[in-house]
Amino acid sequence: MATNSPAVLYRGNPQYGATNVVRTVTTAALTSNLVTLTFGSNHGISQVGTIVNVQGVGAAYDGMFPIHSVPGLNQVTYVVTNANIASASVTPNGSAILNSGVTIGGSISNVAIVNYNAIVSTSAAHGLNVGDVVVVNSGNAGINGTWVVNSTPSASIFTFTSTVQTLASTAITQGAFGEAPSVYTVPASTQAVITNAVIANPTAAAITVSLVLDQVAIAKQVSIAANQSTFIDMKQVIDTTKKIVVLASVPQVDVQISGMLVA
Repeated sequence: MATNSPAVLYRGNPQYGATNVVRTVTTAALTSNLVTLTFGSNHGISQVGTIVNVQGVGAAYDGMFPIHSVPGLNQVTYVVTNANIASASVTPNGSAILNSGVTIGGSISNVAIVNYNAIVSTSAAHGLNVGDVVVVNSGNAGINGTWVVNSTPSASIFTFTSTVQTLASTAITQGAFGEAPSVYTVPASTQAVITNAVIANPTAAAITVSLVLDQVAIAKQVSIAANQSTFIDMKQVIDTTKKIVVLASVPQVDVQISGMLVA
């Protein structure tokens, strides 16, 4: 006889990940649209595309970005389209939360948008699958953001649905992508029945959020108004070892996913 166990399968902030590295930002600089952050201690991160959430550094610096490079043991870079800002100490210190669960990511070599279909070429094999959630940053409107992968035409090309209709093919020298890690994996020898999800936006601006169950987008770029929550009622079964991924356009979002485990 099957044993059913009601449960809160996940409660937390998916942008920060199940594992993360929190560091104090001591110095920041912005040169030729590339931010360099220096931390007060070594970060232990090597994966390009690692998702970093930056707060309290300054308006030009704060937000959620995939890392473009790791120039030092206590430094990371990411792309921001902004006028140059000279290197300066951050007082009081800002903070950076690096999602160390990111294991797939890399550099971008070219982008284009054709009739809302964004086409991203990567410098090496991307390792992505249809239904993966990615954070992309190349300095181009309609490319920057959090997206669900629609197709993978080749090992070095992936696509998603953009909010911009057209962008001419553009070579990229500074840009990166990172795959959002799962927030929950169904335990071995069980199934999960997902019954609902509550997504809260505590910020003063509208956001978008995507929820993917076993690489199927249940919610794709859903808008949530400022200081509002969205409740998604569903009855979805996902099998053992399958994953739940959720990510929003800002780092402050809180998520609760409830359901039942069937053993």
